[in-house]
Amino acid sequence: MSEPKISVKPTGAAKRAAKSFNLFKKRLDWITRNPIPTVEEIKERKRQEKSEKAAATRKRNQEKKQQLELALDIIKSGYKAEAIKRHPDKGGTSEAMHGLPECRDRLIALVDRYYLD
Repeated sequence: MSEPKISVKPTGAAKRAAKSFNLFKKRLDWITRNPIPTVEEIKERKRQEKSEKAAATRKRNQEKKQQLELALDIIKSGYKAEAIKRHPDKGGTSEAMHGLPECRDRLIALVDRYYLD
């Protein structure tokens, strides 16, 4: 037959001793490992930070480029639609048609300034 297991819970001084031992183990672990990072570790960390920053910048630039292309496509399609409506052959006037390219160019310049700054 197997002997019954008796569990004894530490109390008082035994608990304090166990706590102290655990703290000592943690301190010992901290002391035994080198707490001062090596030059290589610092360089590697800086390389990682630099590459993460570059990746974030590339992502932002890609999003800006997509937004710029979308805005320019909207301006171009709007220009074409208005040009068809205002064309003298379609019942519009030549004065109304002459103002369209200038308006389109101003909008493109405004969008370029917004997205490229």
